[in-house]
Amino acid sequence: MNIILGTIVGLGIFLFGMHQLEQGLQSLGNNRIKKILSRSTEKPIFSVASGVTITAIVQSSSMVSLMVLAFASAGMIPLFNAVGVILGANLGTTFSGWIVTTIGFKMDLAAIALPLFGLSSIVYLFSERRPVWRSGAQAVIGLGLLIFGLSEMKDAVETLPQLFDLSSLGNMPIVVYLLVGMLMTALIQSSSAMTLITLTALHSGIVDLPAAAALVVGADIGTTSTTILGSLRGSRIMKQLALAHVVYNLVVDVLAFLVLLPLLPSAMDFVGITDPLYGIVMFQSSFNLIGLFLFVPFLKQFSDWLSKRFGKDDDEYISLYLHNTSTEVTDAGLITLEKEVRHLLEMGMTLNMQAFHFSPLQIGTPEQVQSLQKVAKKYEGFSEGYVRLKRLETLIRHYSIRLESVSLNVKQIERISLLLECARDNVFALKSLKDIQSDLDLFRQGDSESSLLFNQEISNSQEGILRRQLSFLQSDMLDEQRLNQFHLLNDMISQQHQALNEDIAESLRLLPADKNKELDVSAAQVTTMLNVSREILHANQGVQHALKLYFKVTEKVGVNAKA
Repeated sequence: MNIILGTIVGLGIFLFGMHQLEQGLQSLGNNRIKKILSRSTEKPIFSVASGVTITAIVQSSSMVSLMVLAFASAGMIPLFNAVGVILGANLGTTFSGWIVTTIGFKMDLAAIALPLFGLSSIVYLFSERRPVWRSGAQAVIGLGLLIFGLSEMKDAVETLPQLFDLSSLGNMPIVVYLLVGMLMTALIQSSSAMTLITLTALHSGIVDLPAAAALVVGADIGTTSTTILGSLRGSRIMKQLALAHVVYNLVVDVLAFLVLLPLLPSAMDFVGITDPLYGIVMFQSSFNLIGLFLFVPFLKQFSDWLSKRFGKDDDEYISLYLHNTSTEVTDAGLITLEKEVRHLLEMGMTLNMQAFHFSPLQIGTPEQVQSLQKVAKKYEGFSEGYVRLKRLETLIRHYSIRLESVSLNVKQIERISLLLECARDNVFALKSLKDIQSDLDLFRQGDSESSLLFNQEISNSQEGILRRQLSFLQSDMLDEQRLNQFHLLNDMISQQHQALNEDIAESLRLLPADKNKELDVSAAQVTTMLNVSREILHANQGVQHALKLYFKVTEKVGVNAKA
């Protein structure tokens, strides 16, 4: 009963510590820290080396893996880099075996848990006016609680080796030792602790060398339970990293169990090792090192494969960025929101082209329309695209609400408000085009000269407008000259609308009084033309206003220019 209660208590502290650690890291998620993290793991070998070094220092691959989950979830380390750190952590954790075997020293991380928690709590309480210190203290508090929770779970089941005597396994098949190592490591939540138990059992003669090797391999598989546990309620990238840990350990450990374990006595003879304790730690380090040699050359491909796991739901397919970043990371969340609004503008641009049956290359250069072509592949036809556009706006709005639940300053709140208005204006613009789609199709397929001329006139007008709008959206910076061109486009839109209406009015004036006379254009068609002209004007003005808001938020407008 005490074992069950202690495990539950330890699990609760562990999960809360994980939450606090992630919260603290997310609060620290400014660009400087992200750059430091990115640079330290920017290449596969650097990522792996970071994992090996950090784990060798703190002597807990579980802790390092959980920290990587937290950093990745906070958007501070991309998937590719995080995978390398986790792979390196497997090798780093074997150093504790060498230390214990060599000098009989066991690093007790639980001994520093309470000091970490206590000291960081003091910093947290007295650093209200120092956000960076406060966030760092919160992360350290989480780290202390995490270590303490792991320690509590381990202490709660520390009597299991006595309750379940390894010697009782007798001459059981070697695979039984593998399963025992897995189970006990999952319960203790420490492969290092299981390694120490195994070394003690081997030193005492309770198990022989092959059985001890199987226990160590089982411990390596069992340690993935910590990463799985930490990702259960986490984001998609956390689940992907947990899968990376499981797949890597399974592949390496199966290889170690089936190929390397039978060769262990011969390998010990070859290198001149007679002490079975050194034989076990050599075996453990060797199969983890071999695993790195096998995986690191294919780390990019492995990461690409992982990125496709836990496949996107329909909302993730519609949005490009919202599902990859936590809303609790304010800076990252704002950047994500900005990117997604740009994606919505690009989707609106493709729908605008489709409404008038333009191909992308009619509107821009291959370089300009490359992103638009990718967007267009996600849906078939204007109607389906418009439904997706509306859904994307809803996702953006929901993401903004979650983002605003975090403490924001006035400038950040204003930025979110402008982005939402930008998205809303763009959707309203496309609604105007949706409402006249059937009319545009009738004019395009019309059998009268007036219908074809009207269709040709609006096509010529819209082609020029869309070409300019796309150019503005793709601009890195709007200097005063480019901004003047943007304002001139507003004038051009109004002038073309007026000219179109004058042509329509001329058609109405020329309508014959004799109703029996065959007409090229009817009064009803003229009314429809006026309605189409008005909705096109609304659409163009809506897109222009959306672009203006986007320029303001992204600060694309030059210092001496005003939008």
